[in-house]
Amino acid sequence: MNKRIAVLVLGLALLGAGCTSYYTLIQETPPSAALNSFATLSFGWIDFGEDKAKLYGFEGQETGKWMELIKEVNQKAFPQYLKELLPGKTVLGAASKSEPPKKEGLIVVFSDISYNQRTSSAAQIMFGASAGSDSLDATVHFIDAASGQELAVSKISLTTQAGTAYSQYTFEGRFNNAVYNLARFISEKVQ
Repeated sequence: MNKRIAVLVLGLALLGAGCTSYYTLIQETPPSAALNSFATLSFGWIDFGEDKAKLYGFEGQETGKWMELIKEVNQKAFPQYLKELLPGKTVLGAASKSEPPKKEGLIVVFSDISYNQRTSSAAQIMFGASAGSDSLDATVHFIDAASGQELAVSKISLTTQAGTAYSQYTFEGRFNNAVYNLARFISEKVQ
């Protein structure tokens, strides 16, 4: 009986310490080829939806900030995270939403992107990680640039906890953490 109590206490302590997974795998098509054999990773634009500014609290003159956040994530943050997580690989990104990914190496494109707010900043401050986490839901497609063949598909839900050094108490911090966790997921698949 003492062992059961010890295991329960240890499990609760790990859960409370944030030792839960940063993503949930919803559905996956196993890779039909080795994803780690590609020296170059080309990725497409992560379309968070410019029209969703109001949904995330960017109204009126603030709408431009939402557009800038999307641009910043796609052009700077996400490529930088991938480069840090995949040393030795060449990382190529799309410069805009209208530009397709480069046709080199392993192409990674995204569909069904949905950023879901689950808590307010105030709840995060008052209750910390126990208040829950926002999530970034996405389907990630891995495609061989040479043949055009889709090698694997992963439908995932990423948390906004941990990740980067950004604070999870602000929307921008949670958003950046989710993007970092997306890069982390991809790096684990292609290393």
